[in-house]
Amino acid sequence: MNIAPRSANTASRRWLLPAIVLAGLAGADVVGALNVPPSDGDLGWQHWLGVQILSSGLPHALGAESFTAAGAPWVPQEWLFSTLLALAVAHGMGWLFALAVGTCAILALGCVALRCARHGAHPAAVALVLIFVDVAMSQSFGVRVQVVGWAMLAAFLLALELPGRLRWTAILIAVLWANFHASAMLAPVLAAAAAAGSAAQGDRRGAVRDAALALCSAFAVCATPLGTRLPLYALELAHSPIRHWIHEWRPTAFADPAFALGALPLVALAAFAAPRSWRAIAIAAPFAYLTFVAVRNVPLAAIACAPLAAVALTRLLPSLARLRPIRSRTLATAAIVVAFLTVGTANAIGARSVHDERPLIAIARLAGLPGRHRLLCEDFAWCGPAVDTGRVSVFLDGRADPFPPSVWTQYDTVIHVRKGWRLVVRRYGVDALLVHRGGALDRAAQRNGWRIVVDAPIRLLVSQAPSPQRRRDS
Repeated sequence: MNIAPRSANTASRRWLLPAIVLAGLAGADVVGALNVPPSDGDLGWQHWLGVQILSSGLPHALGAESFTAAGAPWVPQEWLFSTLLALAVAHGMGWLFALAVGTCAILALGCVALRCARHGAHPAAVALVLIFVDVAMSQSFGVRVQVVGWAMLAAFLLALELPGRLRWTAILIAVLWANFHASAMLAPVLAAAAAAGSAAQGDRRGAVRDAALALCSAFAVCATPLGTRLPLYALELAHSPIRHWIHEWRPTAFADPAFALGALPLVALAAFAAPRSWRAIAIAAPFAYLTFVAVRNVPLAAIACAPLAAVALTRLLPSLARLRPIRSRTLATAAIVVAFLTVGTANAIGARSVHDERPLIAIARLAGLPGRHRLLCEDFAWCGPAVDTGRVSVFLDGRADPFPPSVWTQYDTVIHVRKGWRLVVRRYGVDALLVHRGGALDRAAQRNGWRIVVDAPIRLLVSQAPSPQRRRDS
């Protein structure tokens, strides 16, 4: 942006509005993250994985924690996230880990704001876009490794737009990203898209530099303990037959608020912007497509398309230019603090009600019963904390990816009470079920002699007669 020296102070005050909005969103994200750990199912097996890494090294196959697929190849892409989680919990600092993950969402928003500014968007447009991006994040937000991935994506996209040698920081970001999450495979793709965009707009030097970044990023994503297994895993997952069983891989629908109220408006505005930079279009275009492919891509699309959307808002709403900046820095600072505390407090009051701790209660009860148990959860994500107890092995859990399609097919047979479901249960020696009260599986199991141990909306049922497999486990 071209700003005369005499108006530098005024220009800096104009950016206080996005700062106030960012502070309010930060308050909501921090409180939301601090409230999630007790009830997030994935944290159970991720903590278990971290403990395994610290005690005996990185596993490369499923073990006795699952009785359906022991020995199945596993690429534990979340290894660094899990290790840090285990270290934090071991030192009584789980809350600090949660805070750090929540801060990653704030970092993603901050990078989005900087990219919007670099594209020349008006501060008021940036403030509005930040709200849309946060809405797009809300549906998948939590103490989850995906949130770290959002921060890595936002930082990588910002690095791609930095001047000169600073752009090479993208390689370091790609290395860190790959050690947290397999979504780092987007890094070389994005750099290659930038190279294509630079070539399209006649910037030969920029195209060569972006192509070099793409090549270096391809090597960077292999700089993990998993080596080339990580990109191979990502390619296999893209065509995995199990995707239709996983909620976050289902196609996006207008009923998803994060899509309809968050990412979709940004994608639409980005399409309207028609910027001068083909490079910017090339970077954003893949995400405009991906946001319709799967729910889990919605936050990524919002992060990628936000700067173009902010430029479009700036052009569509010329009245934004007439907005007066906040003149008092003291008042602005107070507004930032108030926004953080007010939104954070409001989120704290209502956040607990959206987190379901009932699976944890039932699993704790099961782990307290004599012997070892074999658990099948009607919602496989509930079983994550069971892995962490050391006393319960599971049919299937939130790791999802390493379980063979045959296991998923048998799981589907049981939870939908299809023909042969009892045979599957007997074959694997399942002696505990976690089910929706009053559901088809709950009713069918009770008709076949299973007894209620925890009677709640999420009900724990235990087999009356221990199976041979359970007796051997004991």
